[in-house]
Amino acid sequence: MLQKTIAIKLQFKIHPQLQFHFEDRLKYLDSSISSIKFISTQLIEIVFEASGNECIIIDKVQEAINLAAQNEVDFIEEKVIFDNTKANYEPLDCTSELIKKGFIKYSKHGFYSFFGPAKKLLDTLDNWFYDIAEKMQCQDVSLPAVISTDDLMTAGHFESFPHHIYLVNNLDLTAKKTNNVTDSKESIVFKNNSTHSEICLVPSVCYNYFRLLKNHTFKTLEESLVTARCKCYRYELSDVAPFRRQKEFDMREVVFIGEPVNVDNTRMKLIQMTWDIIKEFDLRARVVNASDPFFLDNITARTAVQFNREMKYELQSFYTEDASVASSSFNLHSSSFVKAFNIKSDIPNTVSGCVGWGLERWALVLFSKFSTNPSKWPSKLQHIFNNRKII
Repeated sequence: MLQKTIAIKLQFKIHPQLQFHFEDRLKYLDSSISSIKFISTQLIEIVFEASGNECIIIDKVQEAINLAAQNEVDFIEEKVIFDNTKANYEPLDCTSELIKKGFIKYSKHGFYSFFGPAKKLLDTLDNWFYDIAEKMQCQDVSLPAVISTDDLMTAGHFESFPHHIYLVNNLDLTAKKTNNVTDSKESIVFKNNSTHSEICLVPSVCYNYFRLLKNHTFKTLEESLVTARCKCYRYELSDVAPFRRQKEFDMREVVFIGEPVNVDNTRMKLIQMTWDIIKEFDLRARVVNASDPFFLDNITARTAVQFNREMKYELQSFYTEDASVASSSFNLHSSSFVKAFNIKSDIPNTVSGCVGWGLERWALVLFSKFSTNPSKWPSKLQHIFNNRKII
């Protein structure tokens, strides 16, 4: 497919903390855009399909950046609270080797299946994080992988992250009766005739817990503590890859509600227990303040607020010498979900928080250190290579 490359000089300088966010989100503005890269704080490079309209693309990108960047904000310096990036090994992404060995299978739409050691490692990792949750005396619960559109709107997800939402539609079965078509065209008719079911695939585990707490009253933070493992879904436009960036992924979360100081202390305990695993296996990683992938309309202000107030920390884990993934996130929500879902409490100034561990990303990081060779893995993890039956 033929592609063109253009450079656009921006009216505003974009802070380095925002550049990655813009590179990812601007691609959603036009289906012909393949990639966007910052050359400097005020110059971007756009690669797009030659069939795309260059003038329209330029107008859309400039308008979006001008709107998002018109309010100047200051960012504090990046705060690293744990750092093991000098660990003595060279991470090597062996995803392609795992695919060749049949441990990963995939579809053209970016959905992945895991076999043998890859599947066993995912379950082992979940056991680690479940053990952390158990030490925190969390109640283990099962939560659905779908959520009502209304509840997702109540959580503010449509406003903050519309680009990641998966809507669930129902087929309009009357289409087959009212259209005289052959069987070969039947799928096309159904594809073009559907109605929204008022359900979405859930993008984060905690939303379905907050949904259950509408009008519920808590007396203590300990009463609120739960953990759950759930499939989560986020629409990714490009750069989809197994382990690293998936449209469907496994996440174990811990959720908690209480007074601000206790919620913050709980988050720090969970960060420390997660970091203990990093140190045990001497993995290249660091814990640093970060921000969520807000969409363009509110990206600048929200990113700055979240980053500067240290409401989000990420465990950035390296899978190559230079590339890392956010394998865990440690979040404070302030009172946003408590107010949105009318969660009541005897505790003054009630707030919430959550911690999430991305199982696939943790697997990526471990494979990148220990390779696909069983002899190089620690004895504690040798069991993942037993009974490696692959279809």
